[in-house]
Amino acid sequence: MNALQLDTVRMSADRTHLEILDQTLLPGTVKVLQVSKIEDIWEAIKLLRVRGAPAIGVCAGYAIALTASGIDTADPQKFCEKFMEQKEYLASSRPTAVNLFWALNRMERVMRANLDKDVAQIKEILFTEAQAIRDFYDAAGDCTGRPYQYAKAVGEGNVALHSAVEYIKKAVV
Repeated sequence: MNALQLDTVRMSADRTHLEILDQTLLPGTVKVLQVSKIEDIWEAIKLLRVRGAPAIGVCAGYAIALTASGIDTADPQKFCEKFMEQKEYLASSRPTAVNLFWALNRMERVMRANLDKDVAQIKEILFTEAQAIRDFYDAAGDCTGRPYQYAKAVGEGNVALHSAVEYIKKAVV
């Protein structure tokens, strides 16, 4: 399995789980986690298995859509209450992650704007919005889908910068 060809985070085709590239194991080991329970998604975010602001935002959008799809009620207000519990729980995984909150808040706004619809429709809208978050980051060029390439480019840039600083230090002294 080549990490360069993998997405950092994606929704499974059948929308039953998230597939998360475990970034704590790179570059030596490439492992894709399949997570469906909110506790496992929380842990993946908390333990830095998902890294980088764009990837965290994408993970948050997908996560709340996936977990909200399992809320068992037909009452939009009860759905909203359960959604908010899930949102707060996911938000607690990384309290300083701006993109986590941005994506979760965006999903909440969409959910609230559609409370006049039936719960099945709201769930579908949330899946659509989660994909829109992913599409937003991809269009912005944040390399969400190809984290290794981005990290490699940043790393190479840092090596070049470090080399230049060392050269200047030697030239000045």
